[in-house]
This record gives sequence, C-alpha cells and structure tokens, in this order.
Amino acid sequence: MRRFVPAVCLLVGFALGVALTSHVWVVQSRVLDESVLAEYIVEQEFLAARAARAGQTFREGVHWMNAADAEAELGFRWLERSRHASYVERAASPWLTCAMLWSVDLPDRAKRARGRAILEAQTRAKAAVALERVPLLGVAELEWARVRELPLAWSIEQHREFAAEQSSLPFLVGLADAYLDSTTRAELGSALAELRKRMPESP
Repeated sequence: MRRFVPAVCLLVGFALGVALTSHVWVVQSRVLDESVLAEYIVEQEFLAARAARAGQTFREGVHWMNAADAEAELGFRWLERSRHASYVERAASPWLTCAMLWSVDLPDRAKRARGRAILEAQTRAKAAVALERVPLLGVAELEWARVRELPLAWSIEQHREFAAEQSSLPFLVGLADAYLDSTTRAELGSALAELRKRMPESP
C-alpha cells in the first residue's frame, strides 16, 4: 500500500496544479480582454491625432469612430463572446489550444512574416478599392503605396481584382453575417453550421 502513496501524491499534486493554473488563466484572461480593448482605444486616439496633424481628415474620422465604437462595445464580437463564456469554457481553452498546437507544425518565423505581409497587402488593397469608390483618391493612394512597399509578387492590378472578387463571394458574405449576428460561441457555431448547409458542395 505504501508504494502507491508517492504515485497518489503525484497525481493529486498534478490535479491541483492543473486546477490552479486554469483558475489563474480564467482570471487573467478576463483582465487581458479588457486591457486589449483599452490599448486599442488609446492607439486609435493616437492615430487620429497623427492623421489630424498630417491633414488626413478622412483617416482621422475613421480612427475616432473606431475609438468610439470600442468605448460603446460595438464591433467587438470577440470581446462580447468572451464575456459570455462560462468559467469552464475559459478554463478549458488553454488546454485545448495546447493540444491543437501539438498536433500541427507551426511555420518558421520567416514564413509567418511573409504570411502577415500577404494578408496586410490584401487588406490594404481592399481598403484602397473602397476609398476609390468614395472617391478619396489621395487616401487610397496612401494604401496602394504601402502595398507596393511590401515584399510580394502580386501586381497592383492583381490585388485590385482579388479585392473586387472577394467582396462578393457568397461564402464570405455569409461568414460575415454569422460572425456579426452572434453574441456567444454557441450562436456562432450554430450560424456556421447553417452556413455550411446552405453552401453548395465543391465538385
């Protein structure tokens, strides 16, 4: 019987460690959510001030609107869903994430940097195309200039075509509606399941 005592103590200690770690995560994740939102608001205010100094009135207005929406908790569905998450959901999140990361190979830093550059170029191209429709050609050109600075193989015309194509894809439209109209993870999951049912199967 005594030979099992060390093993039992080890298991109890491990279980207590997991429970304590999960509790700390739950508490800290709530604080982190609020901290991220506060940092975002401050950054948007600073960007608005910089745009004002540069005479970029439209960009200044966008940043002030972003800050106001954040203060009113509008347009931040990730935060709203996080606040609706139960204690158990928050406690399980890091362990599920660890399991997922162990099962996949993360790309090296250079590949991740290139991936971020590709996404930034695509997003800025969409912004530029939208600004051209306003039209605010001067502000749009600032976005195109940034796209040209990124180390990518695509031409401006290819970016323009991609932006126009992406804005009308049925799946992306449905995905946006599912994301924006849900306030909990359960609602988002149900909306995504319905979207998958409505989408035609690939040939």
